[in-house]
Amino acid sequence: MNGARLAAKRLFDLLFAAAILSALSPLFLIVAVLIKLDSPGPVFYVARRCGQNRRPFHFFKFRTLVARADLLGSRVLTTAADQRVTRVGRYLRLFKIDELPQFFNVLRGEMSVVGPRPEVFEVVDRYYVEEWEEILRVKPGLTCTLQVEVYPDFTAAHRGVQDPFRQYVEEDLPRKLRLDRDYARRASFCLDLKIIAQTVYCILFKGWSHLGRGGSSSTVAGEGGSAGR
Repeated sequence: MNGARLAAKRLFDLLFAAAILSALSPLFLIVAVLIKLDSPGPVFYVARRCGQNRRPFHFFKFRTLVARADLLGSRVLTTAADQRVTRVGRYLRLFKIDELPQFFNVLRGEMSVVGPRPEVFEVVDRYYVEEWEEILRVKPGLTCTLQVEVYPDFTAAHRGVQDPFRQYVEEDLPRKLRLDRDYARRASFCLDLKIIAQTVYCILFKGWSHLGRGGSSSTVAGEGGSAGR
């Protein structure tokens, strides 16, 4: 992206994030109360992630796992039907409500509305080879092509797998990287609008449809890890 496109993307991010946070501020209070009533522990989960050009940053999510969940299971991956996910957390994850606090990261300039989902340094340092460096030159985002394609459950195939992290690295991560690199090369305002529209459609229609079929689990690597807790 050239300088003008980067400036336009940043302006859009600021306006979009400010509008969402203003409109949904009452929802934040309701969610905070539900989390506290459902299980002991903090309202927010804060995690260190690899940002643009490998700069570390801390991103925010509503907590969806039980307190001290990292001591009870994988520190890097939250699988589908993970027993550490709270009752309220399952619905927050399904409808992506747990991701909303990351709009504060957008305001701070650490994330974009659309971009590759941020990874933990453990994955980046061990598995990102030189050909994937162009992905790290793009700001990580709240939503991306992968999130739309696999909604609502990226880890459905992990059920019953003895080593979910290994499966993530060997089977899921290559797909994620291919899609992220494709976005990094094709990034544009029109593409961002398309991904945002697809994300909204998934949440409003696929989410309720999934819930109606009795599902309440949701996406990827959770509070312990790769794609966010």
